[in-house]
Amino acid sequence: MKRVSLGGCWIPAVVLLAGCATGGTNHAASLQKAMDANHRAAIGILQKANDEMLPYRIEQGVFGASFSKSDLSLLAPSDIAAWDKILCGLDTYCAALAELTSGKEAADYAGASESFGLKVKSLVKTVEGSTGAGIVDAGTAVTELGSILVTYKGERDVQAVAKAADRSFQTVVCGLVGALGFVGEPPRPVAHGLLASYEAGYQTINAEKSLRRFKGDAIAGFAAMAPAERRESIKNFVAWLRVEQDHEDFVESVAALAGALNKAAAAHAALARGDPATIGAAFAALRAEIQNTVQIYQKYKQG
Repeated sequence: MKRVSLGGCWIPAVVLLAGCATGGTNHAASLQKAMDANHRAAIGILQKANDEMLPYRIEQGVFGASFSKSDLSLLAPSDIAAWDKILCGLDTYCAALAELTSGKEAADYAGASESFGLKVKSLVKTVEGSTGAGIVDAGTAVTELGSILVTYKGERDVQAVAKAADRSFQTVVCGLVGALGFVGEPPRPVAHGLLASYEAGYQTINAEKSLRRFKGDAIAGFAAMAPAERRESIKNFVAWLRVEQDHEDFVESVAALAGALNKAAAAHAALARGDPATIGAAFAALRAEIQNTVQIYQKYKQG
């Protein structure tokens, strides 16, 4: 069977080609597609957060007693690696659901499901090294998803599998959304998590420019400046406006990712309940969000 790599996960190509299941749209395939987009966007955002915070970390380090590689970034490499493994685990779980609805023989699915489950469990063995409590909880819940796939390897009813796995799926997504710095439905920002840490650093390093030099989006004291000073101030002002726009775009992207993850959780819950009306609305909202997360990935992808 041909396999393709998505976000570091090797997934059978048949999953990506699954179009319609008997009786309507293959919702499991839509969920897998959405989670892959969320995965890519999340890693891009985490890497961007480190890039954005570098000036602040350097400035902060000047006043410290020591400085090492770990001081250069907001997020440790182990934390980003933990996110990657957890999201890869979700990708693999969703791929297993899509495989279930692809029309393959039950014997073939049983072997694939067990393989997927073992893959999920092996992915998250190192997550416990993360410093984020929500990430550790999410890693544990992803391991549970792997165990469920192994246990239900002979099951052909996607709703039955989703129902058994929904608590763990919700725990994973809740942990990731919380680590981003959001709670509730729809997600709202709180005073802890990635976004709050990023905002604190950003406001600290830009406070002097925001409150003094360019208060009200204008150059303070411009009338009294000589031509050369005006020219330099305008250059600095333009550069600052670009930084401000990048900052606003980043904050909006983090909020959009939290919302997209929340919609994935709602879609999975609807799949578990099996109510046709609820499923239709939840997956329509999920599919509408995919392009947004693809755009976030395109904006922040490395290289």
